[in-house]
Amino acid sequence: TPYHRLSDVYIFPSEHEGLPTSLLESMSSGLATVCSDIGGNNDLIFDDVTGYRVPVKDVDAYINKISYLFDNPSIRIEMGKCASSYVEMHASYDVVSKEMEITVTNQRIEPIDMLSEKPVISNTK
Repeated sequence: TPYHRLSDVYIFPSEHEGLPTSLLESMSSGLATVCSDIGGNNDLIFDDVTGYRVPVKDVDAYINKISYLFDNPSIRIEMGKCASSYVEMHASYDVVSKEMEITVTNQRIEPIDMLSEKPVISNTK
């Protein structure tokens, strides 16, 4: 997105997440991330590789990691490249659609005969 191109770091202080698509988008755009260590963030951000995870609501930890990335642009840029590569290899549309196709293709589908058994009606009074 245009905002990603104008950014140097993605900061994601969410308190509750599943698999955050905004985080995937920022990683795909080549941004190093500082995020909370919750939910799906832990599956995407690897400390010192694609960004940093910090405890929820720990403002000092956020400040320290953000400052570190701005003081070390070469590390920040390298983390962004690693983040982009990670998304391309593990979460791109091509990769995910192929995995879904394999999963669906390998499912054993058995027809269900809804009328093969008669319902049992209990007559207790």
